[in-house]
Amino acid sequence: MNYRTDVVMKDGKLTVAEHEKGADTAYPLPKVEATDLLVSDQWGESWKKEAGDHGHDKALEFLGDAQAAISRTFKAYGEIREQRSPEVTQATHLNNVARDFDRALKGLADRSDRAQAQAQARLESIESEFRESVKWSEQDAGELRAVLRGMSDSERQELIGNAIESGDGQVLAAVLGAHPTLSGMNADLHKATRARAIQKHRPDLYKLEQTISKAKQATRDAFTDLLDKSDALTARDVRAKYQKAAEEAAEVRRKAAELY
Repeated sequence: MNYRTDVVMKDGKLTVAEHEKGADTAYPLPKVEATDLLVSDQWGESWKKEAGDHGHDKALEFLGDAQAAISRTFKAYGEIREQRSPEVTQATHLNNVARDFDRALKGLADRSDRAQAQAQARLESIESEFRESVKWSEQDAGELRAVLRGMSDSERQELIGNAIESGDGQVLAAVLGAHPTLSGMNADLHKATRARAIQKHRPDLYKLEQTISKAKQATRDAFTDLLDKSDALTARDVRAKYQKAAEEAAEVRRKAAELY
């Protein structure tokens, strides 16, 4: 004779048993929306192209590798969380996913920090190379800034424009080597002046500088995106349900033990 194991007596009637809170529960997993920086691991290749002659600069390679690792980790754990062994419960599987993902995040954080440090060091070296190209000299810089402050806007811009064209490192050092107000300028004009000067004398470095700055921010954003998706990726709310159920079961066992 066959016996049904999926029915229970409830309120004097046989009904199909409810298994929502059993060990074999499998809750639907939350959807994970990907960002552009997480979908593709090829951003580094586009940065190399943007940098032109300096496309194989080590700083860009570090940033590209870091972004690629972040993207691949996102995609890998999107697959891992869906591939549960039939030998383990969903609760155990998701706890393992969360544990492993936390380890991956720590590794990615270290990798991203190293890439950011490499990029910052390269930006500083670009500034040094630019200054060498215009024979940067801070001699009489204070006096020159005083003269610039006393000029009208048109006179000041004409002098600075001529300095950019001729590569006058002494005037450029006076203007760019101190706070904008010391030369009678605002921050935006100061920034534009520096951009004009490096574009004029080291256009290759300007392109590399712009690309590194862009890649630096993008890599930081990619890691932030991954952090933002971590709760959904590891199904935190689902894990919380299992944790609550486990705590409730433990409480029932505790109370039962008190009866003996």
